[in-house]
Formats: sequence, C-alpha cells, structure tokens
Amino acid sequence: MLRTSSVLAGLLALVLATASHGDGPSGETVPVPTATPEQEVRTLGDYGIRYTTQALQSGAQFYPFAFIMRADGKIQRVAPKEMPEFPTQDQLLQTLVAGFNEVAEEGRYRAVAIVADVVIAMPDGRESEAIQLGLEHSGCYFRNVFYPYTLSEEGVLTFGEPLSGKRRARVFTGCS
Repeated sequence: MLRTSSVLAGLLALVLATASHGDGPSGETVPVPTATPEQEVRTLGDYGIRYTTQALQSGAQFYPFAFIMRADGKIQRVAPKEMPEFPTQDQLLQTLVAGFNEVAEEGRYRAVAIVADVVIAMPDGRESEAIQLGLEHSGCYFRNVFYPYTLSEEGVLTFGEPLSGKRRARVFTGCS
C-alpha cells in the first residue's frame, strides 16, 4: 500500500509536468485577449463549467482539476493522472494548489480556476451537489462560485442559481 505522502508527491510531479506542457480546453493552447482579472477568471470558469457539464451528462465521474491561464494568456487544462490508489478529493485539491503555488511564484501563471464536485449547504438549509469554481488571479481577484445542480436518472443536468463569495488566496498568496 502506498503512503499518502508518496502518492501526493507523485501527483505533485504530474501536476507540474502537465502544467508545463498542458492541453487547452479542446486539446490545444488557446490565446485569450488581455482583459480585467475578473474577466480572465470568468473565462477560465466558463471552460470549467463546460467541461464538467459534458462529464456529468455523459455519466462520468470527475476528480478535481483546473484551468490555468499562463502569463502569456494561453489557457491549459491541468488534471492529475489516475493512479492505482487514488487519494481523496481533499488531497487532490491540496496537491493542485501546492503545484500551482510553485509555478505562480515564478510568475508563470496569471489566473487559475480550480474545479471540484462538492456538496454544499443551500440558503434554505438543504444540501445540494454543486460544481465549485475556486477562481484566483495574480491581480488579487479571488472568488468561490458554486453552481448547484441536479442530475436526473436520464442524464438531464439542471443548474440552480449560482452562489458566490469571497475566497481566501490559496495560489496567489502574495496578494493576501
């Protein structure tokens, strides 16, 4: 059995390797015109929602992943590779953030959208599955956006009203 620390170390190496080569939302890098920090993270968030919508509608389970905007404005999708002993979602999120910290400190990233499938408490007190977008920009813009959803047995995906709130910097910690 692998120890958790060795699994995380392996994932970190994969995250960094993927981030340095990368693939865009449709398999190639995609340049994005210069925009405000909010517009840039929204662009990444849009890619995240489209990707998760396709995964959920096809019945696929997905693990936390991210879209990043490099310093040159190109967008890449970053995801850990599957392993025989897959860590928990929290461990994957910690690994993604740790890998992004190193590259962000070098100035190679401009923005990050970390995407996860979570369960949230709704304002009316009930729980709902949701897509979480952890949006961060090197220009000191940070938001969490949650898209509550239901998925019928027939594969029909229905989103509720998004919920948004402040996010503590986890990748671009120099802005804190």
